[in-house]
Amino acid sequence: MTSARRFHVTPLALAVATLLPVIAQAASPADPVAVAPVAEAAAPVADAANATQLDAINVVSQGSTRQVQRISRQDIEQLTPGSSAFKAVEKLPGVQFQSADPFGTYEWSTQVTLHGFDQSRLGYTLDGIPLGNMSYGVTNGLHITRAIISENLGSVEIAQGAGALGTASNTNLGGTMQFYSAEPQTTPGARLVQTVGSDATRRTFVRADTGDRDGLSAYLSYANASTDKWKGYGDQTSEQANLKTVYQWGDGNRLSLFVDTSRRKEYDYMDLSLTSQ
Repeated sequence: MTSARRFHVTPLALAVATLLPVIAQAASPADPVAVAPVAEAAAPVADAANATQLDAINVVSQGSTRQVQRISRQDIEQLTPGSSAFKAVEKLPGVQFQSADPFGTYEWSTQVTLHGFDQSRLGYTLDGIPLGNMSYGVTNGLHITRAIISENLGSVEIAQGAGALGTASNTNLGGTMQFYSAEPQTTPGARLVQTVGSDATRRTFVRADTGDRDGLSAYLSYANASTDKWKGYGDQTSEQANLKTVYQWGDGNRLSLFVDTSRRKEYDYMDLSLTSQ
């Protein structure tokens, strides 16, 4: 026997069912987002009260359109006394230097290249004075080994790529090498360096500094060197003297004088080949 029950929906039940969602929404807890702006607004006020004012830092620099590398006096002092300044710069990337003698002062054989540009396409200056293209028998300048004694070099700056327009050179297509003479010492003193080596190598360097006297300072130096060729007959001798005077006054005013004299006598190295060994 099967029984069935029928449910009749009355108007009262419909009214109660309609009110249930409204009552549930009213009974739900308040949305916490409504109070968040009050807490967030209070946070900046507290942070502002605890903030610390930092000192302003201004950075001022000089722009450069090319890579510039610098060889200091300390780097030059690590070389054998009497070595060419090129011996110090050959350790830099992109620089190649070769010479028949160990000091790198035999001008006929010296060759320097900078990223594939040979020395005839590079610019050279000493304290802003043009040195020509540094080729043997150059007529528009002076080789660096004749222009200054290596102990009197202060620094060397190398600019790779096309040299700056302000460089006093018309051959700085592939770069520039700018040499700077050392400054006179502020205190009086004297220096003596004696070098002795194989192949009858003898070299003497002496320098005297006057010290700073009311803005005027100077040094006078002399170098004498002689050595036999390591291959073949003959020797190589040289003597050189440098004088530098600096006068400074006022706010950055400066006047300098540099004097150089050089005498060299060299027997040429014969070109080496496999048949001449």
